[in-house]
Amino acid sequence: MYKIKTNPGLSMLIVDDEPLVCEGLKAILDWSAYGVTTIHNAENAAQAIDLVEKTAPDIVLCDIRMHGMDGLSLIEELKARFPDTVYIIISGYDDFEYAKKAISLGVFYYITKPVMHDEFEQVIERCVAQIAHSRQKQPHEDSASESLLGNIIKLEGTRKKSRIDDIINHIQANLTKNLSLHSVSSQFYYNQSYFCRLFREETGMHFVDYINRQRVELAKKLLTTTDMPAYKVCERVGYKDYRHFAEVFKKYAGTSPNYYKKGNV
Repeated sequence: MYKIKTNPGLSMLIVDDEPLVCEGLKAILDWSAYGVTTIHNAENAAQAIDLVEKTAPDIVLCDIRMHGMDGLSLIEELKARFPDTVYIIISGYDDFEYAKKAISLGVFYYITKPVMHDEFEQVIERCVAQIAHSRQKQPHEDSASESLLGNIIKLEGTRKKSRIDDIINHIQANLTKNLSLHSVSSQFYYNQSYFCRLFREETGMHFVDYINRQRVELAKKLLTTTDMPAYKVCERVGYKDYRHFAEVFKKYAGTSPNYYKKGNV
């Protein structure tokens, strides 16, 4: 049965037999921004069981490989007694069998090391949102849960805006270099499909459309303020093939680069 807390803040237990990993997970996020006000850590399964029984944490972050009982066996035992706790596996092993077992146990997420900041941040946001929704179903928890959900929604919006600003700044600083979807999404640790969706949601444009528009604007400036010929401008703004550059330029500027340079627009 879910234990209603008088303190609306969330509690978390980190289970890992490497103290440096525990400290790293504590430092990777501003946990208070996610409503996590109490963090304990355990070095083995016995310590974890003792702490879970004493503190009934909302979230358990657990490594798979530990001395003695492994993380999956620990979660299996804990989940039988604390089913409302959210369990997240952090493992150095990208192993299908481990992941399949974790799914069968109802683990919230399976993260492989090294832990990427953006992926971890997204997982925790979803985790906390799920806990808040769950709490709304409990008596006397509505106002605290609504506040927690509101904070997470605001935090997610702020984070997305900050990341898009970083991406835009990166694009502006590297217009003349390779700015493929793969290279930019990898630079910011996003998979390509999520990156495309995020970019369009935040800018109103497709990634490739935005890149082309920015390059054409830079090309227009170079064509009208320098004596650089159009084929040189093509190279300067990041296009390797002049025919492709001319097609893109005409699409966005309405005319050819040479015609534009002559001042006929």
